[in-house]
Amino acid sequence: MDWAKMLQASVNLDRDIRIKHNLQNSLADRIQEAYISLDVELAEIANAAEWFKVWKTHRGKRDGELSVHQTVLNEFVDAIDFFLLMANLNQWNHLIVIGDEQLANYQSDQRDLDLSLMYLNIKKMLFSTYSYNRGTDFQHAWHLFIKFGIQGLGFTPEELEKAYFAKNQINYQRQENNY
Repeated sequence: MDWAKMLQASVNLDRDIRIKHNLQNSLADRIQEAYISLDVELAEIANAAEWFKVWKTHRGKRDGELSVHQTVLNEFVDAIDFFLLMANLNQWNHLIVIGDEQLANYQSDQRDLDLSLMYLNIKKMLFSTYSYNRGTDFQHAWHLFIKFGIQGLGFTPEELEKAYFAKNQINYQRQENNY
């Protein structure tokens, strides 16, 4: 995955939105808003995937004509964007890189995962990251999140990268249409 290109796309989108809307909020406010936005996106992944709704026979929501897989993928790449933005705002860009070998390990690992536990641990580490400004907690949350997507939700790295850039273009179109 081209993490540098993805990070640059996130930074450019954020910059362009800030310029278009003449946003002048402080770095501390921007970081806080990014954490809240990521928290919401994580909840949207859970809401779309519905793995935790054990009482339901048919789990997963569809956005219009999209499959459940595509719907969850779209939410997942939204969360990737906020992880990337948070890394940039906190000057943790170097923590984003996950090597191809590690990504391949996530793909080849066939063990069943406890998605609920992973989800809660991601959120716990992010809250710790925010509260104590610890890059190591951010890095653990990020790695666990990518593992969650690849091993837990069944996305491929190529699929994530392609969907990320497609969603980035949609986000630009939304800005052009006064989203």
